[in-house]
Amino acid sequence: MTIGARNLLLNSSFSENFDKWNAHSNYEIVEKNGYKCAHISYTEFGKSFVVSQSILGKLEPNTSYTMSGWVLTENLTLGTTNPTCMFYQDGNYNNNGTTGWYGFGSKAIYIMDKQGVWNHIVWTFTTDEVKCKNATTSNMFVHTRDIKGDVYFRHLKLEKGNKVTDWTPAPEDIEGTLGDVTNEIYEKIDKEKANILIDAGKIVQEATKTLITKDEFGRYKQEVSTTMATAAEGVFIELNKTNEDR
Repeated sequence: MTIGARNLLLNSSFSENFDKWNAHSNYEIVEKNGYKCAHISYTEFGKSFVVSQSILGKLEPNTSYTMSGWVLTENLTLGTTNPTCMFYQDGNYNNNGTTGWYGFGSKAIYIMDKQGVWNHIVWTFTTDEVKCKNATTSNMFVHTRDIKGDVYFRHLKLEKGNKVTDWTPAPEDIEGTLGDVTNEIYEKIDKEKANILIDAGKIVQEATKTLITKDEFGRYKQEVSTTMATAAEGVFIELNKTNEDR
């Protein structure tokens, strides 16, 4: 595995469905060959649908970036009005007080080749000085147009540099996941602490009802200690299981 620059795209594996993405209503999140991915199904020619994410402020002037991802196509036929599936970038910029359009290029995905298998698509582009510095919008797209059939894509990555590296999530996605795990652990600890106190209270209450000798009280104290230790052990077992599941 080759780990390179950070992934500039958020939720790039679609683990949180279309959170952070702008997706046409025809797109859906599905599982394909064990992967969670975005899916579009075309039933007629002449249509054009996109999934996009804002990358405003993430690109530096005069710098190379590499976009990559996995794409699978099935049962495709092409229309006659410029059919395509591609990665592309565009946006608007302040052009001396007026709004201008710009784009740093696109990468056509050869969707008729190797249908039914995952293909790794890689595209490198370079920004310029004026448009990048004065950008008011900037978006990365997966664009499909004028086809019939199914297109799936997953594990997208936009990284600084001209070399592609293995997919990794954005740091912000990792931080969000760790936060969720931490909250879950604390919830389990609080729940088990409450259970320990309830069980211990029941034993002490029973002891006060039936206590006759000093020896018996010592036995009840031992039962309390054993119950609390067992419950505490259960907390650690559950926490370890949570970590393994993650």
